[in-house]
Amino acid sequence: MQNIFKFGIIAVLSLVGSVAFHSEPAQAYMKVCNRTGSTVRAAFAYGEQGIWRNRSWFYINDGTCQVVYHPELWNRYYYFYAEALSGGYYWTGDMSFCVNSDYGKKTTVSTPINASQCSRGQKIIRMQEVDTHKTKDYVMNLR
Repeated sequence: MQNIFKFGIIAVLSLVGSVAFHSEPAQAYMKVCNRTGSTVRAAFAYGEQGIWRNRSWFYINDGTCQVVYHPELWNRYYYFYAEALSGGYYWTGDMSFCVNSDYGKKTTVSTPINASQCSRGQKIIRMQEVDTHKTKDYVMNLR
């Protein structure tokens, strides 16, 4: 009887321990960390089922990180733009995308890659290509 009691306590403690210390599965994401000394405004573009979309605008304070895309990264290439609000720092590239021209609004819009004309309320910005090497999560450090 005493051995059964000990076994029962060990089983319960094992179960409690596995529940208490069970970690969540790894999260997949594209994250941007800002180490510039200034708040940055950022936009992010990605391909999804043959359609290009972008998310804008993210405001990332100095010394913080923000997830700009949460699902697992399926593509190898994504596109990114940022500018420091204090001026002087820009992260741009060769690919043109349409983004919401209202900086106070966070939106996701469909956009042609290498856009030459945008819909009303949008403007063209040039984004840099980000090669994730097909990892499932990726962190960009702005310096």
